[in-house]
Amino acid sequence: MPQAFLGLSDLELEMTRVKIDNELFQLVVHFSKISGVSPKDTILGQDESMTFVVDAAEIGRAIGPNGRNVRVMEEALKKRVRIVAYDPDLGNFIKNTVRPLQLEGMEMDGNTVILHAADQRSRSLLIGRNAMHLRTFEMIVKRFFPQVDELKVA
Repeated sequence: MPQAFLGLSDLELEMTRVKIDNELFQLVVHFSKISGVSPKDTILGQDESMTFVVDAAEIGRAIGPNGRNVRVMEEALKKRVRIVAYDPDLGNFIKNTVRPLQLEGMEMDGNTVILHAADQRSRSLLIGRNAMHLRTFEMIVKRFFPQVDELKVA
């Protein structure tokens, strides 16, 4: 098996052009040292949160006992840190991305995914002020599923 770089195989590196600046590279290295997990991707959201996407099998190790790794990263970065389990299925990946918020369901309308929140509170948190949370979720989903143009909340 080829050696992976930042969680990407040689084939994925050829298919994907990832621009990594020094600061982002240092964040990935720091996360890997703390958690022992190499993220598949690291995303700075519009809401100034950091999201690390990891293999589903490594999510527990990435979060750490009682969320210790997340707290250490949040203290170091002075930002909200999210860890998302990667799933090759679009629906499951979206559920993982918006977790702990609950979705009642979702549907595809062309290249737009329409999310149905379980309640008004979940809907509000899903969208966020000026739709910042929704745009961050959208950015994460688009990185792995480029066929998705937009996320909407019904």
